[in-house]
Order: sequence, then structure tokens, then C-alpha cells
Amino acid sequence: MDVADPGAADVTDGQRLRRGLRRTPLSLIVYVVLLGLVVATVVVGLRLRSDGGRDDARDEAVAAARQQAVNLLSIDYRTAARDLQRIVDGSTGEQQRIYRAQLGSFPAVLRQTRSVSTGQVLAAGLASYNGDQAEVALAVNQTVRSTESKGEIDTSRRMVLELRREHGRWLVSKQTFVGRGVLL
Repeated sequence: MDVADPGAADVTDGQRLRRGLRRTPLSLIVYVVLLGLVVATVVVGLRLRSDGGRDDARDEAVAAARQQAVNLLSIDYRTAARDLQRIVDGSTGEQQRIYRAQLGSFPAVLRQTRSVSTGQVLAAGLASYNGDQAEVALAVNQTVRSTESKGEIDTSRRMVLELRREHGRWLVSKQTFVGRGVLL
């Protein structure tokens, strides 16, 4: 006949109780670590998304500057009003007022000389970027034909366009030509 030790049941129940206490903190630690990993993943994801958004905005600013440079350098006397309006639409502030003032008289001058200019961007790079403002440096070529010139005149220039993002669009707020070279 087996005689059970009455204290043995207490030891077994006590061991079960201690094991249960050990499991609770262990599962709690697992949950805390899991929660920490989820939070870290979200934070890293948001940072990557923010960096990607910043890179996208920078690329958009350079693309807008490239397009506006081509617009500024490509004007045909036959479509001058439309070409100049495209330049006005791509600008803002004082620079837009300057361009807008030329809308009335410049097409007539271009028609008189039968001027056709074509621009090309050779290189463009972001000089500075600060949220909704950017400065883009560009190397450009322009070819001009008119009744005033003998043949074509090719000009290479550097230009800097300052841009501001307004209503989701990058617009030129200032235009500066740097140096000037003529290729014949």
C-alpha cells in the first residue's frame, strides 16, 4: 500500500504556483518586446516615408526648374502669347509680375523680327532646399534665329532659379543668369 505524503501535495501545488508566476512575467516580457518592435517598425517606416517624401519634393523642384528654364528659353514668334503665358503660369510673386508685364508688347517684337528661340537644359542640380523653397542651378543652351541675325546664334549660359511651392506646385520666384557665353 502506498502512503502519500501529505506535504507532497503542498510542494506540487507550490511548484505549480511558482511556475505560473514565472510564466506570467515571461509572457508579459514577450508582449512588451513585441509591442516595442511594432512601435520601432512604425517609427522607422514613418522616417523612411518622410525621407522619401523629401527626396520626391526635391526631385519635383528640379523637374519644375528644368521645365521652366526650357519655357524661358523657347519662344516662337508664331506662338509667343501662348509661350509667354506658360512662363507666367510657372512663376509667382514679383517674377510673375515682370513676366506678365511683357505679355502685351513682347509678342509684337518677336513677330517683327520673326524670332524663334529654342532652349535646352544640359544639367541641373539642387543648390539649396528648405521645405517649400528651393534653388536650382542650371546649365542651358539657347539657339536663336531671327531676321536680325545672320544664321543661328547659340548661347550657353548658367542660370539659377529660385522656386517656391504654392498649392502643390513649384513656381519660379526669381530668375538669375550667371555669366554669359556665345557660341558661333
